[in-house]
Amino acid sequence: MSPLHAVVSSSNARTADFVHWCVTHIGRARPSINLGLATLEASRGALDDGKGMPLSCASFVVMLTQSNETADPHWIAAWQRALDSRAPITVVLGTSGLTLPPELKPYTMFDLSSRDASLLNALARHLHSKLAISTSPAAARAQAVDDNNARYGWSRVPSYFKDRTRERKKIADFIVDECTFLIAVYGRHGVGKRTLVARALQETARGKGVSRPIYVDAAQSPSTVFTDILQKLTDTLDDDAKQRVEKTREIPQISVERIFEEIARHIHGKPCLIVIERLDEIVEQTSNRVNDHMAQFLRYIASGTWHPFKVVLTTSVVPDEFRTLNLPHYRPVPLDHGLPSPDARRVLRALDNDGRLGLRDASAVLLARVLSVTLGYPLAIERFVTILMNDPATRPDSLIDHIERAIASAEERMPDYDAFISALVGEAFKRRSKDEQTVMQALAVYETPVPKEAVLFLLKKWRPEIELQSVVRQLLLSHLISQDDDKLTLDRVDREYALSKLAERHRGALRRKAAAWFRRMELPAHAWHTETDLNPHFAQFNIFLRTRDYARALHILDSIAPFLNRRGYFMRLAELSRGLRKEEVSNSIACKALSYEADAHWYMGDVRKAVELQEQVDALLIGSNASEEDRLDSKIRLIRFGFYLRSTDKTLDAARDCVQAILRAGHDDPRRGAFAWRNMLVCEFELGHLTEALACCESEHACAKASGDAELLQNSLVDASVVHVEMGELKVAEELLRQALSTSDESQSPRAEALVSCELASCLASLGRFEEAARFACKARELNQRIEAHAGAALCMRTHAAILLDQGRIQEAESTAEQACTEIKAFDDNGSRYVCMRAEIELARRPRSTVARQMLRQLDTEGRNEWSFNTLLGIASVGNKCIDGAEDSATEAFGQALERADRYLKHCAQNVSALGERALALAGLAVCGDKAKMPLAVQAYKVAFERASSSCMRKRLIRRFNALVKADAGEIGLDLMDMIFKQESQKVFISYPGEDAGNALVDKIEQDMPLELHLIRDRNRMRVGDSIDRFMQQIGKARLTIVVISDAYLRSEYCMTELLYMWEGSKRDCAGFMNRMVLLVVPPLEISSDENRRVYSQIWSDKHKDALTHARDNEDADVVATQKKLKDLAENTVSMLKCIANTLMADSTKTTIEAVISRLLDSR
Repeated sequence: MSPLHAVVSSSNARTADFVHWCVTHIGRARPSINLGLATLEASRGALDDGKGMPLSCASFVVMLTQSNETADPHWIAAWQRALDSRAPITVVLGTSGLTLPPELKPYTMFDLSSRDASLLNALARHLHSKLAISTSPAAARAQAVDDNNARYGWSRVPSYFKDRTRERKKIADFIVDECTFLIAVYGRHGVGKRTLVARALQETARGKGVSRPIYVDAAQSPSTVFTDILQKLTDTLDDDAKQRVEKTREIPQISVERIFEEIARHIHGKPCLIVIERLDEIVEQTSNRVNDHMAQFLRYIASGTWHPFKVVLTTSVVPDEFRTLNLPHYRPVPLDHGLPSPDARRVLRALDNDGRLGLRDASAVLLARVLSVTLGYPLAIERFVTILMNDPATRPDSLIDHIERAIASAEERMPDYDAFISALVGEAFKRRSKDEQTVMQALAVYETPVPKEAVLFLLKKWRPEIELQSVVRQLLLSHLISQDDDKLTLDRVDREYALSKLAERHRGALRRKAAAWFRRMELPAHAWHTETDLNPHFAQFNIFLRTRDYARALHILDSIAPFLNRRGYFMRLAELSRGLRKEEVSNSIACKALSYEADAHWYMGDVRKAVELQEQVDALLIGSNASEEDRLDSKIRLIRFGFYLRSTDKTLDAARDCVQAILRAGHDDPRRGAFAWRNMLVCEFELGHLTEALACCESEHACAKASGDAELLQNSLVDASVVHVEMGELKVAEELLRQALSTSDESQSPRAEALVSCELASCLASLGRFEEAARFACKARELNQRIEAHAGAALCMRTHAAILLDQGRIQEAESTAEQACTEIKAFDDNGSRYVCMRAEIELARRPRSTVARQMLRQLDTEGRNEWSFNTLLGIASVGNKCIDGAEDSATEAFGQALERADRYLKHCAQNVSALGERALALAGLAVCGDKAKMPLAVQAYKVAFERASSSCMRKRLIRRFNALVKADAGEIGLDLMDMIFKQESQKVFISYPGEDAGNALVDKIEQDMPLELHLIRDRNRMRVGDSIDRFMQQIGKARLTIVVISDAYLRSEYCMTELLYMWEGSKRDCAGFMNRMVLLVVPPLEISSDENRRVYSQIWSDKHKDALTHARDNEDADVVATQKKLKDLAENTVSMLKCIANTLMADSTKTTIEAVISRLLDSR
């Protein structure tokens, strides 16, 4: 518990001494509580308890005052700090006749001015009670930590444990080692792992090497170990820090590492120790792995990145994840043997402190025989001693003989340890009273820790005469059962032996009775909020598996599966389903379990696994001559999973057959009808039959409405919206999605709400409402992350990346797309649409990137309508023509894109995406040399622009075409731009000096340039071998050019040549000259006077003279041309600068860059 603080005045010594006595007296009465006394010195206004204890950690505060202090600013400051602590406050009056400020009156007060003995006693009792029941937030947090510590460490170390010195020291050294963060103590059950760790923690605690110990037992809450760790760490923080951590956890797609980094920011001082017992309880037997969150947590702990956490865990099974961890951050401590002989002998003697068991004074030979049957394992030693304690007539040597004979006569041969421990446990059980055996068997039936009421429930009709309280006390003293949080449990080996002594029929009856107890503990369905609320159901499920009552186990699964699906507990659903189907169950139960498991994998995004499981269902149904109805259901599910892998005409035919079969049979199950129509809808949609897909939407919606299932209705609205988006009817789609979102409260499905939010984000982005779209995308990602729907989260990240790309936030889009690709890789090896998004972003940043081409060439899109993949591959190949085969690859890719888009448009001529990609494919073929495609591309873009229902959709068409033109950097692309985008896009050249400042400024202009303007600069236009002068002439002929003018510009021959070409292109007319350019000045630049202008003219006059001197007799055409150019510059610089000086010029700030862009848009 946190310190108790008394704030006292030094001017009233007698009263202060009494308060001090109260505090110290309580301290002696409660030695586990750390108490302190804070003194207010009026002369310096400081709080000092000699230990630096802040009032913010107070359990409660005692304020002692007298009449002349209430107006003292130092006393008021102390009072304010007491209020800020939010702890209960007691005001002690040291002087009579005191007038207190109004804010003090609500608090408990004691007037000690009379020194009345009854008042003194009342204050002492008050302080005692406050310390016992303090309810301040700080005290509650501190008490929780202390209670947690009491459960581990000192209370768990037996007094006789004085062994394993070497291992104990090793663990203690690892705990304080600054390079070690994860310590795994592993070994067989009963070897003494937990006790060894507890003793090491004691040793470390004495040395004060760590602080803030957190204890978690995986066996008590196997499904929530990770969240238990997080919650217990968060509970140790103050309120402000706790709120910050909670906000961090709410961030969409937040990583485990990021959460713990936020907690670490609020942990000061010594390392925070986390103890995890019995990790093997959460290791999946088949895969030998822990769940994703725990795996990420352990990898973070052992990563070597600095953090204040240290984890010590015990386990009998080492998960596969540990093989990838590296020293020295991870330290394994194997315990593969019992106690060594000297230590084991000391333990045996210590267990017989009064000598009545015959062990304290036993000979070395006898003790060696004891160790031969216990193998030095602490659990076996405990059971050996327990037998002697409860049967005084038995001597150690006779017990050893008995155990050896029992092992020799055993029918089943077991490894030495298993044989000896089984014999010892058996003897310990046999020598208990009948009542004690019965209670142990009752606990064994439950298999999980239960309260005494659960044991009484079993005994009520079995052995009602048993005095449970006294029996439990005896078993606890004998170490045969343990108690934790008022729940009783048996060690695993004791549980297994106790159950083996029950007749199978009796065992089954008791287990069914135990299931009835858990059934009484069930919460009503409307009160289910988290997975923990289903613990009674999980317990019943496990019991029914034990009793081979698989029908009841399936009934439990049927009752909770909708909630698990709706809330996103897919891993739990898969685990329960797998546990059921692995038993020897009937085909019908196996099919149902496989179907649930397939659902879980599908929702998690592992479509291939879902298809594989559903194919097993289909095979079982065929082999068992199942009903036509069951086979139809399986076929519907198989199609539903399969079209996420690939939709083909064959898939569509199968979906249509399902719908026809339902119509022929006249089934009145609207749910089955909704699923069947949705299968057909998706296939029609994927194959481009949008009109047919829209008709399917109507049928799906009707079935969903008839079923009364809010989630099915929600899905039908989303499906219809997706079709309308593809048809360019964005407003209709938005209305449908808003309607679907309003049904989220009815469906109570975070997964469905996430899907709707993600689709709405995409629709809003197409309408150009980017901020709103981003909010919905982040909300959807957060919902998916909470329910561990990784594929859904990846889809939301991909959507968000597309939104950022539309906004021109390329770097953020790239980062988000990379996260999405990483997330989806776990489920989809191909991930084609995610890779295409990354490639499009890469081409937007670097049009001639080789990275984009490499990414795309690795994809397999055969059989899919991936025209976007083909056009992107074509653009990437155009930008890498220097690579062998790239040009042919570009032509092939654009050809395939055109073929696929044409095939799609045969079924739906109004599909916006297909129209845009067809136009881009035609433009790509023209750029690749097929000039006959140029007029077709122009016409195709005209149709696509007409069909695009929003400016954002048109901007996307422009952006992708711009990527093609930048990648090509040839005349055909520019000519196409002039022909296609006369009204949609404008070429803008830029003339600028090449020094760092000029490049940086132009980079900024290019970044901010809207898609309606296509900026052409030397860096993205020219290649090695291209004519510089030809490019400068293009600038001179351009209708619009940004001129970034500076002192460096006016001294650069290239820049001034470009300016001269613009001057000559405007026929040296000042008005025409200035209409062709938008000026941006980089100060300092002074050209306002003739004198300043002549300075620059003289520069070119001097250069002309130097050229004449050095090449007097050289009549080479290039030399002559250079001389003429320099002469023209010398003669025209003053005139050009005079025109420029008479124009209002913008300087190079962000505001004026925006003004320049605005001017460019106005000039289109």
